[in-house]
Amino acid sequence: MSASLNRQCRQSGCGGPASGQCLEHFSFDECPNLIDLEDLQLPSQVAAESDVDVGEESVVDLALELVQISAGPALSLHDADSFLRRRGAVVVSFLAGPEAGKTTLMATMYELARRRALATLRFAGSDTIRGFEERCHLSRHSSGGDQPDTQRTRGGPPQFLHLRLAGASRPFDLLLADRAGEFVDRILDDPASVMAMAEVARADHLLLIVDGSQLFHRAPQANSTAKRVFQALKQNNLLGARHLHIVVTKRDLFCGEDLALLERRARNLADFVSEAHPLTTLHVTGARRRLGAGGLGEGIERLLVALAPRAVEPVFAPVPPLPSTHHFDAFSRLNEASGVLE
Repeated sequence: MSASLNRQCRQSGCGGPASGQCLEHFSFDECPNLIDLEDLQLPSQVAAESDVDVGEESVVDLALELVQISAGPALSLHDADSFLRRRGAVVVSFLAGPEAGKTTLMATMYELARRRALATLRFAGSDTIRGFEERCHLSRHSSGGDQPDTQRTRGGPPQFLHLRLAGASRPFDLLLADRAGEFVDRILDDPASVMAMAEVARADHLLLIVDGSQLFHRAPQANSTAKRVFQALKQNNLLGARHLHIVVTKRDLFCGEDLALLERRARNLADFVSEAHPLTTLHVTGARRRLGAGGLGEGIERLLVALAPRAVEPVFAPVPPLPSTHHFDAFSRLNEASGVLE
């Protein structure tokens, strides 16, 4: 084992040198949270060296304090299943067509939590920080791009991103299922194909993502697509007593009368769906920073609160944000003069 990989971060959710990404964006030679594994001794080692009897309960207590960190960018279906057996989580399935804003929405959920920009919830770690960081990279100044962008989801089996948040009572885990938008196009051609999407059948919450730009400029097509996906879920008995969230994206691209029109169309769509499925909630969100006003991630905190287990009460005391020194802030300020970019 190399010297760098022989160190581990004691901060929950950070993979340390093994992940290649420091949670606090330090270099690994400067990070104060790294510990040398050679300096740690498990109870069995202590007992062997000191002839002191260590009870089974002490070993169990230590095991509960250890945090298992995934060095990979995301969890596979098998990894997610193992995670659920080990500690449980709220599984969230995203149903979104190509370029509807799904990956940007996921990345902004993480970015808001990591930067302590949520007023009612707090970041409590992640086993897939590398996956989130990869999805956030193109939105940051350090990417070298001319405008904010988001990594596109590749085809194949779904991947799961893990986000751990804390309310007033106890932390809770979210597993966010990330699947390429082309699979939603497949549902439009063959409604029964939704049965092959394992994350949909397992999800605690279903998020039907509607491209706000399409809903504004091509309302008939956007409404038709959303309604057909909803009908596929209904016809294949995949709704049941589960919550369905209509999530309209790209709110930050509109203002004034245009925004009012977008919200009316979103409400009409949600009213149509809720007649057939009362457990339907509407969220009109904007992941990017609005030009000249507003903050990052409009409406996303309300969505995260809706995904939290009911036993978890959000924290209503405001949480001070981190100093605005991150590259993401610099990139946002850099582009304010040129307009909001998708």
